[in-house]
Amino acid sequence: MAPADEFEPQNFTLTTRREGERGIVALTGELDLHTADQLTAAVTTLIDQHVTALEVDAGGLRFADSVGLRAVLTARAAAQRAGASFGVTEASEPVARLIEITGLSEMLRAD
Repeated sequence: MAPADEFEPQNFTLTTRREGERGIVALTGELDLHTADQLTAAVTTLIDQHVTALEVDAGGLRFADSVGLRAVLTARAAAQRAGASFGVTEASEPVARLIEITGLSEMLRAD
């Protein structure tokens, strides 16, 4: 077993793709303290490529904590500053529930 300071996220993957002017970040696994920075970095890269729409495909997430949710909100803010639309698509049941109970459904809805 690895020491606590050598945690490696298990079964987390992040992929990005472009469809025209739309950037998509697809997540699987757990979006939490140990993986949230990867989302932030991916969003920054897509914004630097001047996408006009940014989507987070959360269909493969089985868990997200408050740090993961903060990363999504940070991504939304970055997209807005860049003049891009933002939304979470295909949210898995646990993530959809988190978004719903935090009252963020309207804010994170994809256009």
